[in-house]
Amino acid sequence: MNMLEELRQYYNEVGISSLDFRCKHHEECKAGAEKFTKAKAALVGKEYQSRKLPRLLFISLDSGSGDELAEPRTACEVQKQYEQSNPLGGGKNKHWYRTHELAYEILKTFGSNMTIDSVKGYFAHTNSAKCCMNKPGRRKADRKLFTNCKEYIPDEVRILKPDIIITQGNEAKYSITGVFPILELENFISIEKWKPSYYREVTAISISDVPVLWIRTYHPGCYGLFNKHTRARVGDYSQISHEFHRNF
Repeated sequence: MNMLEELRQYYNEVGISSLDFRCKHHEECKAGAEKFTKAKAALVGKEYQSRKLPRLLFISLDSGSGDELAEPRTACEVQKQYEQSNPLGGGKNKHWYRTHELAYEILKTFGSNMTIDSVKGYFAHTNSAKCCMNKPGRRKADRKLFTNCKEYIPDEVRILKPDIIITQGNEAKYSITGVFPILELENFISIEKWKPSYYREVTAISISDVPVLWIRTYHPGCYGLFNKHTRARVGDYSQISHEFHRNF
């Protein structure tokens, strides 16, 4: 079954479909948020399912801004809007540019012709808070949204079948913490080479009996820490990813 159809069925089953939204947490989450918009589906790049390259999944925070209309928030429309957009046009210090930059650095070791422009479509991206409070300046949603949405993330991740997960920020990290079995990292990468700096940031987990590399990063919106830690280490994350999936 097509991944977009699987997502559509799952969202409908648990009540977070944009077209048939009946989430049990709705009233609690929207309380006090005048511009609250309902759930938005994950972005699945057109090449993500092909598995020409490892499936790279980003789990981020809330969307920052959401559409009042339901149709634009469906998986098919999210993908369509993305394909028609210029994701690098917002500026180098924007979340979306830095996400593409990180995707490029990770995936270029698996595709020799990869560029930051052509990486578009080769990854998936989802939010750890499905709805949006539409706060001024795209400020982060209240904690209650992330807490209430935690139950929806694991099965969404299982449907997306990633080979590599990058969580952006603490709420994204907490959305899958303790959910999936942890594997022995030394079975996949050189612990002696990488453990001193990266042991707390890199984990091997099992999703549906498939080994998955999980990299925890700062959110690009946290400029200082993101630039100091995540961007400074992206070359190493790339090498670790290649070592983990050396037989891809």
